Amino acid sequence: DVQSGVDQTSFFDQELFRPFDEHHIKHPSAIVGGEESDAVMPITAPKVVTPLRPVTTSEGETVVLTTQVEGYPLPQFTWMLNNQPLMASNRVTSHYDMLTKRCFLQLIDSRPNDSGTYELVAENPAGQDRTKTELTVVPVSKIDQTGYVPYDKFSTLEFKPRIPSDLRSGVDATPFVSGEIFRLLETKPVNQQHVPENEQNLPLEVIIPLKLAVAQEGQPVILTTKIRGRPVPQ
Repeated sequence: DVQSGVDQTSFFDQELFRPFDEHHIKHPSAIVGGEESDAVMPITAPKVVTPLRPVTTSEGETVVLTTQVEGYPLPQFTWMLNNQPLMASNRVTSHYDMLTKRCFLQLIDSRPNDSGTYELVAENPAGQDRTKTELTVVPVSKIDQTGYVPYDKFSTLEFKPRIPSDLRSGVDATPFVSGEIFRLLETKPVNQQHVPENEQNLPLEVIIPLKLAVAQEGQPVILTTKIRGRPVPQ
């Protein structure tokens, strides 16, 4: 005698609505000038005024099937898929608009297995009517067809890249010895005239002084100068 924890008691007593189905009900138009007339709302069997139409859509799209059904009392609507009752879910919902007498079936995030024959059965105590249609959901490829490299990236291959002017060589092109030093070495020596031994001695005179030299660590350096005097200085 284990009982469910869910309260399955109906929100209303269905016996209260039975008299409305067993007797004629007065139509709202029967009230004229605030007084009731003898006009009554006739009981009519359900009738499909606007049938369902075929639908073809892509996978993932929302589908809405629409039909218009009249009848009194309000018919009970049953949706069928391939001759099997269609159960409501988070994706599948139905709705009836009493004002326009339209019945809707909405499928969110349609899938290929939603394809098939959909049928609406409308039934009341006076009879029933039905309408059916085909729904086709076209599957979408799951393969990512996006290129690994955008096409516009290949356009640069048609042009020669321009080398920036501010690039510098990675090789140190500085000479080990200043070119000015070798230029001094190439200077032709001044012709020395024969000087008798009894001539006076000449004082020392720097003709070409030493010049500033800049060198990197580890490089050889030659300092050059030219000095004149007699006797030959040490």
